[in-house]
Amino acid sequence: MNSDYPPSTITLLELHNEYDYDTLCKKIMSTSLISNLKSTYSSFNPKLLLSAYIFKNFKENFNIDEAFHLASISICNSLTYDDTDIHTVYDDFIHHFQIWKQKDIYIMRDDIQNMTTELKNTLIKDPKEDYDIQWNQGVNDSIMKMDKCLKDIEKF
Repeated sequence: MNSDYPPSTITLLELHNEYDYDTLCKKIMSTSLISNLKSTYSSFNPKLLLSAYIFKNFKENFNIDEAFHLASISICNSLTYDDTDIHTVYDDFIHHFQIWKQKDIYIMRDDIQNMTTELKNTLIKDPKEDYDIQWNQGVNDSIMKMDKCLKDIEKF
């Protein structure tokens, strides 16, 4: 999928002021923008830098605390306006990002485990009809997919 806007047309100021979630997500996936950031800030992960705009503009979507929100704003201001040396704010942003990420993983894992338990409770104990057997097969397929999701989450 090519999510690129025309080369070099996306500015950091546009990201700073973009409050449409889908549009912002498309813009931050621009390969030219990522490449430009990578060359300008070679010691930093450009995708992580760009994620700060999502956390800044959509705090409520990600259940982040005020300290993480302020760290995101600092990164965005540093990138957009070059008002602060990015080295002075990056470590704080990464610190809050890692805390948020671990908490988010824990919540996802817990939700998936709860949903798996609920699914197991819907299994028909002694299926006699074809539709009962099909139901159980569908539930078991869903449980297997949930188990795979749990294994995938463990990678992070």
